[in-house]
Amino acid sequence: MKQYCKKSKKAKRLLVVSHGIGGGGAQRVTAMLSNGFSDKGYQVRIVTTSSGSSIYRIREEIEYMPIDARQKISLLRTLYRIREIRKNILDFKPDFILSLSAVPNMLTIIARGFKNIELVVSERTDPSRHPRGWAAAACRNYLYRFPKAVIFQTESAMAYFHKSIQNKGVIIPNAVMQDIPVSIGERRKKKIVGMGALSEQKDWMTAVRAFELVLKKHSEYQLIIYGDGPERTYIEKYISRHKRLRDKVCLPGYTENVHDKIRDAEIFISSSAYDGISNSILEAMAMGMPCVCTDAPAGGARFLIDDGKNGLLVPVGDYKKMHDRIERLIEDKDLANRMGERAMEVRKAYEFHHILDRWEKALLQKRG
Repeated sequence: MKQYCKKSKKAKRLLVVSHGIGGGGAQRVTAMLSNGFSDKGYQVRIVTTSSGSSIYRIREEIEYMPIDARQKISLLRTLYRIREIRKNILDFKPDFILSLSAVPNMLTIIARGFKNIELVVSERTDPSRHPRGWAAAACRNYLYRFPKAVIFQTESAMAYFHKSIQNKGVIIPNAVMQDIPVSIGERRKKKIVGMGALSEQKDWMTAVRAFELVLKKHSEYQLIIYGDGPERTYIEKYISRHKRLRDKVCLPGYTENVHDKIRDAEIFISSSAYDGISNSILEAMAMGMPCVCTDAPAGGARFLIDDGKNGLLVPVGDYKKMHDRIERLIEDKDLANRMGERAMEVRKAYEFHHILDRWEKALLQKRG
């Protein structure tokens, strides 16, 4: 039975704002950080800018306040979300506000207004690609002058911004989940796995095309991609048009206990067009799985993988090179095992409580 810290009347109040706590990397970080701060004795409330159930568990004592914005006009939805965040700020009276992802960050900065509440925001992906459109990017770049700190996952992401933003920048990578299992090693099955939203950003078609080439020589293998999203129909149509793929590629959607389901796989792949530090890559490495990943901006995969030592990197969109690297691991089991063993070193380097302490330090630091 899990033990929780009893909150005193003087417990610090932390308002966490995010897009959601459904499937996705930023959403997983939201849940992990909220649970972690709650265990540290903070009184935590999560406000999400979208409604929906969570696939990530949050502590019972954490308040969850989803915003259900149903207005048909985009501007009205935006104004409604700002109003609801503002109402939560006034009602909850937080000592600190932590916001994750560009759009929630902008809404939260505006909603806080001129109230004297410590605010920290965090970039979760490639800032040159998200949010889309020059106007939204310009708005974000202006608003980032107001939080006391901006947390980035990589130096590359921080370098995108003006020096005034870099000066308040803090680099904090993602953490390894505390209860993640270890790959079963010698009892691995002939399957290749990936985790992540079926979205344009994750570019799973590069992985599917690479796997199609793998099947020419290794027809006994299977590709399983855990996740869901707007690209599902397109991927499924591609699979149905190519006979070789029909019984070999599986899209089971978001799945509970996904780590238990993938721990017997031979290889983990990620084909993102752009990304921050991917939770799925980090977790696969922590499990001891050899990984083949695209070297996507803003440098998240390169931050984790020393190419050729604890994993393999390939250029974005290069399905032929990805096929070559997958085949190399299939045919050289000793190499695959060595890479998996070295990959597991991320467990110590990105241990959760150490990373959580760095987030807390960013919250508590004095304004510059």
